[in-house]
Amino acid sequence: MLAEHFLLRYAKENNKDIIQISTPAIDLLVQYHWPGNVHELQNCIERAVLIYDAPSIKSIHLPPSLQSMDSLPADKSPCHWRRRSSISSAS
Repeated sequence: MLAEHFLLRYAKENNKDIIQISTPAIDLLVQYHWPGNVHELQNCIERAVLIYDAPSIKSIHLPPSLQSMDSLPADKSPCHWRRRSSISSAS
């Protein structure tokens, strides 16, 4: 997963012992529509690593924009969320 790649990269660069992203946080990452594409995901993970010292990134460590129902495209309802390929796999 691309988010995990960024997590390991920034944890190593900043000497942090953050080793995983929690399932609820992954769910938020997958549900978000990422208007800034991969750069926005990268910045989101870097921010979480820099600000928090927990062993895993949790949903509360993510920006408020990811935690808002307003972050979803207007034509998507919660039952129609789908996995975003830019988050779920590295190319």
